[in-house]
Amino acid sequence: MSDGASPRDGASDGVRDLDVLVLGATGFTGRLVAQQLAERAALTGVRWAVAGRSPDKLAMLLTQLGVPHVPSVVVDLQDGAALERAARRTRVLLDLAGPYSTTADAVIEACVRGGASYVDLSGEIPAVARSVRAWHEPARRAGVRVVQVSGYEALPADLAVLVACSRAARTDASAASDGTAGALGDGPGAGGPVVAVSVTTTARPPRRRMGLSDAVSGGTLQSIAEVLADDDARAAGDPAALVPDERAARRVRRTSPLSLRPRVVRGRVLGPLVPAGFIDPPVLHRTAALLAAERGVPHSPAALAEGMDIGPARLPVGALALLAATASAALQRAVLGLTRLPSPVRARVASALARVLPGSGTGPRGEVLDGWTWSVRADALTRSGARASAVLDGVGHPGYRATARMVAEVGLLLAASADDPPRTGHLTPALAVGLEGLPALAAAGLVLRED
Repeated sequence: MSDGASPRDGASDGVRDLDVLVLGATGFTGRLVAQQLAERAALTGVRWAVAGRSPDKLAMLLTQLGVPHVPSVVVDLQDGAALERAARRTRVLLDLAGPYSTTADAVIEACVRGGASYVDLSGEIPAVARSVRAWHEPARRAGVRVVQVSGYEALPADLAVLVACSRAARTDASAASDGTAGALGDGPGAGGPVVAVSVTTTARPPRRRMGLSDAVSGGTLQSIAEVLADDDARAAGDPAALVPDERAARRVRRTSPLSLRPRVVRGRVLGPLVPAGFIDPPVLHRTAALLAAERGVPHSPAALAEGMDIGPARLPVGALALLAATASAALQRAVLGLTRLPSPVRARVASALARVLPGSGTGPRGEVLDGWTWSVRADALTRSGARASAVLDGVGHPGYRATARMVAEVGLLLAASADDPPRTGHLTPALAVGLEGLPALAAAGLVLRED
């Protein structure tokens, strides 16, 4: 069939014959998501399918995965009606067909109209901010969830902070006296007792020589070029970009301004998160703002500090670690500086970067894909001085294998609660998963370390 949304294995009108649909399944990360779902379907019985423009490529993918019986849906991103028909077939649509700054809006609209929840791994904060403004209320009214930035940026940090802040709230004496102890709304500081949060990421790559695309997701690097070309590019450096209420946003900017400066903590040199230290903060602050709104209290943001562990601070290796952290910070500050250039200049720079950076369809294989281990630690400090922490351990290449597994598992979680979702609207990864959903992410290799 040639009219779009053409199922190889069809369903009757109005019947959702799928739990999860993977759009962009033939791209590099899309293939990894499909692989995860193929493995999980044997255990869970999930009804899933792949979607894309080329029926031949979809069929080849399913054959390579050993699941030729899985349905495929032929759909073009430019065909809104076809996208909506595809959305009406499924409970959750996983969007792996970037660039999100130019394509996500149409897919989200189709999902909201079609009654399906939406998940992607976008790190393009200006575009995500537009989606928040445009789709939070329509998605809430439709009873569906829109969940962006659901990969390595920023799901692990978002969840680790939620756990740490919840633990801190439960142990804080002042929280016990005002009824907020143990509230899910402490994250960072959403009207609760938490006043400061730090997040430290440690990544341990396999012991072998790697190129740029082996270490950093090509899709993430391409998304940086997309951000530079965005009309709202300046939002990339705004920690409050996803907090629509302007009064609350001003409090976030005042209390927790974005900082990319290297620092030394517990004898370790911390640099900005790689590849971009400005993706996670807006997501974490939105989590806090949404939880404050749920509790009917003003959003009182905590001071947030994030960093990547570069190495020990002791000499002589500490000098090299500090040099690497300083270089990374300088590069990221330069990127944010470019977002303030006139639009025509940014467009030319973005076009040049897109040509020289690794493509979004490229990525590592073998040991480089699977040989990574990493962890994300969050520490929360309450107003009274109580402290709590949480550590999430992960496996697999952060930008590829681990991200694909996380996106797939978030989709499965949303599908399982589609008939009675605890929250709806444009949610953050932490609020889509929730504390109760965290154990299910063990299937993605993401595990909460017990103290």
